[in-house]
Amino acid sequence: MNGLTYDYIIFDELHDMIHKKLEVRFDPSTIQSINEMKTRIAGIVQNAMQDPLMPDELVQLIKYKGIVTGGISASVYHDEQVNDIDIYLKDDQAIKLFASIMEMRNVTKTIVKDVNPNYHGQTLVSGKVVTANATTLFIDVQIITMGTSSMIDSFDFIHCKPFLDLETNKYYISPLQYKSITSKTLMRNGEIPTTFGRIDKFKGRGWKLSEL
Repeated sequence: MNGLTYDYIIFDELHDMIHKKLEVRFDPSTIQSINEMKTRIAGIVQNAMQDPLMPDELVQLIKYKGIVTGGISASVYHDEQVNDIDIYLKDDQAIKLFASIMEMRNVTKTIVKDVNPNYHGQTLVSGKVVTANATTLFIDVQIITMGTSSMIDSFDFIHCKPFLDLETNKYYISPLQYKSITSKTLMRNGEIPTTFGRIDKFKGRGWKLSEL
C-alpha cells in the first residue's frame, strides 16, 4: 500500500494545508468538504462547552489541552447523530488537572452523566459514568483518562483517527482516512486488534470491510 496515503494533512484556521512530508494535495471539492467537517466539529464542541453548569476551569482545560477524535468525523460527514464527543488530553499533567478540577469543585454529581440502567460495566463512582478509562459528562463529552492523545495511534480503524486540536484549531486528516470515511469502508490500523462485535456494530450502520 502506498505509504503517502497515511500522512496527515493539516487544515488550519486559515484553511491552508501544510503537509508534513510529501507533496500531496486534495482536490478543491474535497478541501471544501473537509473544512466543513472541521467547522462542524468545532461548533459541536463549542456549543457543548457553553452549558452554564460547566466549570470555567474545565472549559479552559479542554480548550487548551483537548484533542477531539474518534467517530465524530464520520458522523459529521454522513450527517449522522453524534452520540458522544471523545476528547483526549495532550499530556499526563492535563489528565491530573482534570481529576483535580473534578475533585476540588465537587462537580461529579452535577456534570457527570448518570449510568444507564442497561450499563453493566464497572464504575468508580456509584451511579455515574466514571470508569478507569474515561469520564462522560452530561453534555455527552467523554474525557478519556486512560492515556493521552498519543493513543490515537492505537485506534483499531483509521476512520477514527482524524482529530481536531482545540487549542490551535487545526484539523488533521489523511487521504486514506478521508476515503475510509466517505466510502464507509472499515480499514484496519495496521495490526491493531479489534473485535467481531465492533465490526458488526459498524456493519449495522452501513459500513463494509476493506478488501485490502
